[in-house]
Amino acid sequence: MKDMLATAALLVFTLQSFSKCHGRQNNLQFKCETKICSMKNAKFQNIKLDYFPDPPVPGQLMTAVLTGTNTELVTNGYLYTETSFNNNPPIKETLDLCYALSIAAEIDCPLPSKDFRYEMSNTLPMSIVPGNYSGIIKAADQTNNQLFCMEGKCSVTN
Repeated sequence: MKDMLATAALLVFTLQSFSKCHGRQNNLQFKCETKICSMKNAKFQNIKLDYFPDPPVPGQLMTAVLTGTNTELVTNGYLYTETSFNNNPPIKETLDLCYALSIAAEIDCPLPSKDFRYEMSNTLPMSIVPGNYSGIIKAADQTNNQLFCMEGKCSVTN
């Protein structure tokens, strides 16, 4: 279960992090974009997502780093993910926020009101199927106030 959640979370973060990725790796061409879809009053502000290596390398370790500022104490909440490949019906999942963070990134709740840096790493699959990938990740706190929202799309071609 831990590996499945970590892989799913990394996949979603990976999709979001492709905003800078317009390159070729292992004979695959990546053309991707991302955007922050958070509301102005979202609890996480000044969100930035970086990843290494750039572009990602199939079969190798990839690290995603999310930084920003948490404006209020978060004791619990939920994490909603939606991923799709080639416009197939999306895979949707809602997870307990604190459980998902503890499994995927070894982060414990409560999340204090302060600047943050969350990092998670996982090995990407050896082969990435060419096609159109999309994903969205949203998080809300214990009172259903939005923490953040990110969307990403990526086209992978030979």
